[in-house]
Order: sequence, then structure tokens, then C-alpha cells
Amino acid sequence: MQKILLNLLLGLLIVGGLNAQNSSDIELAKRTLTENYEQYGLDAEAVKDYLVSDHYVSSFHNATHLYLWQTYNDVPVYNGLITIGIKNDKIYNIQSAAVRNLPLKIDGKEALLSAEDAIKAAGEQLGFPNNESFNLISSDRDNSFLYESTSFAKNNIPVYLCYELNENGLYELAWKIDLDVAGSDYWSVRVSANDGRIITKNNYTLFCSFGDRPDHKHDHSCTNDFQKEGTNETNSALVNTFMGGTYRAYPAPAESPIHGSHDLIVDPADPIASPFGWHDLDGVEGADITIT
Repeated sequence: MQKILLNLLLGLLIVGGLNAQNSSDIELAKRTLTENYEQYGLDAEAVKDYLVSDHYVSSFHNATHLYLWQTYNDVPVYNGLITIGIKNDKIYNIQSAAVRNLPLKIDGKEALLSAEDAIKAAGEQLGFPNNESFNLISSDRDNSFLYESTSFAKNNIPVYLCYELNENGLYELAWKIDLDVAGSDYWSVRVSANDGRIITKNNYTLFCSFGDRPDHKHDHSCTNDFQKEGTNETNSALVNTFMGGTYRAYPAPAESPIHGSHDLIVDPADPIASPFGWHDLDGVEGADITIT
């Protein structure tokens, strides 16, 4: 009995410690952004209202990663994230995709279309006319829902209200919906909460495009006899200059070696996802390895 009580006490202390650390990290981020928002290309409005989208500690880097989601009237801005790296109780990196002067760019503050009506509208515009009712599974916050799958969507359907950039350069209330429809498409759409039109969409499914080639198969084992190209001599001086992030590769949008020529690409790392490049291990500026 004593052992059980001791384990329970230790568990409570650990949870309490984690919650305290989370609160401390958030307070540090809030204070830093409030005092130095111009330094990070933000404005006072951008750091005033946000949700904590994610918060975790990387055991590999021993660093904390905090993701703040910009909001307006408690509604998140689609992709409006501020990412913050914390190590040894100090912020070492801040990257932002938040919108400056957001209140001046808002187009509408009230959703005229319900989440269920938005799912129907999305289905119709994607080629699946329907008049279904939708069964709610759960709701994790205001205007954020999970519905059961339907006749035209194989997945349980997540839906949440957000602000999305529309064709007029303004941020319009929209329902963000993911639909794994019949066939191979898996759509993410932002449906106007005003009139039901799809403002923007993207397909999670990637398709290869090799043209009419009888030797290309779609069974995860594409076989082909490629003609070997002569490779260019590597410029050693250039490599020494950019050793932390220089790669001989086929740049996008080339899908394969038969769709383009190779090139020497310098520092292609995304500044938000990989602020210190692809060769960093410790979350401190400077490459730690020279392999990929």
C-alpha cells in the first residue's frame, strides 16, 4: 500500500512539475514577444491574441518547442503560427508566419454557414453531391468539431473555424475541412463561412507524372533504365564556403532525374522548420555534422 501511495505521489509531483514548466515557457514567450515584437517582424496585435497550438520537449536537442497560433476574436488564422525554441530557460529562436495589422484585413466577423453545411458544400464542389446529416463525435474547443465518416468521405471529418486569406487579399471566416474522398484524393479545403464557396484547397495526395511510359508502374516499384548523365565537377571552393548546407540534387518541381537536371543547391532548409539548417543537433547555431 505504501509503495502504491509513493508511486502516486511521485506521479503527481512529475505532472505538477511539467505543468509548471509549461506555464513558465509560455510566460517567457509571452513576455519576450510583448517586449520585442518589432524585432521579430510582428506588431502589438499579433502577440496579443493566440492559442497554444503545441508544446513539447525534444529529447534529442533537450530543447522546448512552442507553437503559438495567432487568433482574432478567439478564431485562429490559418497557418498563422509563431514558433519558438527555448533552451536552458532562454529563447534561442523565434520564427513567425503571423499576419501584421490583422484587424484591418478582416472580412466578416460572423459565420453564416454551419460546420455541417460547409461539409456539404465542400463535398458538392469536389464532385460529391449529397444531402446527408452528420453525426458529431466530439468538440475540443469552440467551433472545432469531429464528425463521423460519410458516404463520400472515408475519414472521420475534422472541421474548425478559422480566418483564411481570400482572393481579395482579406482574411475571411472559413471552415477548414479534411476529406478523404472516394478514389485517391485526400482534400484539405477552406470553405467560406459566408457563402460556402471553397476559398483555397490542397490535396494531401501526391501524384507522379511520368507521361505515357509503358515501363512505369504504380506498385511502389518503378523500374526503368535511365541513361547516365555526366556529372559536373564539384567546385571545392564553393563547397568549402557553404559546407553547412550545399547539396547536389534535382530541385523542385523536378519529380525524378528524367524530369530535370541536377544542380548545386545552397541552404534549402526551411527557416521555420529548420532554423539552424539540416546539420544541427543541439539547437545552437552552427553545424554539428556534415552528413545527411
